[in-house]
Amino acid sequence: SILEGITRDSTIHLLKDWGIPVVEKRISVEELYEAYTKGQLEEAFGTGTAAVISPVGDLNWNGHQMILNGEKTGPLTTKLYETMTG
Repeated sequence: SILEGITRDSTIHLLKDWGIPVVEKRISVEELYEAYTKGQLEEAFGTGTAAVISPVGDLNWNGHQMILNGEKTGPLTTKLYETMTG
């Protein structure tokens, strides 16, 4: 989940300004894994005051390893980070 705060708010505003749909809802790990197996989970990142935008390259759940973007920072994550810190 993304906690309330200026970094979260800025991230949501930037994504919307860039024409990227933003939906705020709780999802289960099962839903996340399903999206991964369908090829729909392309990138993941955490955001916060100290972390700014931090990429996630590898998720493990219930014996299933999910490698995201070849464990490299994705283009959207990079764009968010560079915009926030620029």
